[in-house]
Amino acid sequence: MITPDPAAPSVDDAERRESLVREYLDVQEAVRDTLVTQRLTSLVSTRLTVQQLRAIAVLMLDEGLSAHQLAKALGVSPATVSGILDRLEAGGLVRRRTDEKDGRVRRIAVTDQGVTAVRRIVADDTAPGPETLHQLSTEDLERSIPFAISMLRAAQANATVASAEDLPRSE
Repeated sequence: MITPDPAAPSVDDAERRESLVREYLDVQEAVRDTLVTQRLTSLVSTRLTVQQLRAIAVLMLDEGLSAHQLAKALGVSPATVSGILDRLEAGGLVRRRTDEKDGRVRRIAVTDQGVTAVRRIVADDTAPGPETLHQLSTEDLERSIPFAISMLRAAQANATVASAEDLPRSE
């Protein structure tokens, strides 16, 4: 005769856990949907051009590139990247420094202000998926749902809906 494993979750517990995972994921999706407005507002209100944003992103991923390397990574001419860097440097978003090994080469670094500008636009919304949530105990899931709902309420309270009048105008 096979005896049930006392440590194995009961059918009721498994159903409750599945219900909690679904509820958590629903709340999590609502939080992401609410925050999208804030991210879009940041994106459309930035003064960065797409090329400037791409340049900063490349430099954040591979700091210390030369202008020539950056131009190659962006698929633009060195003259184009020079103009992009001039504007970014004037805005305090990047800085150029002389290479310690080769004084003819100037390396580019993103400043804290540049990192902050990009983070405002592309804030990380990575959240645990079902495979992670299934690893939590029923008790942890039960404690997580009120927190997730609180996060949703906080996000909704902070969300601003941009109207057409609030968007920056092209000059």
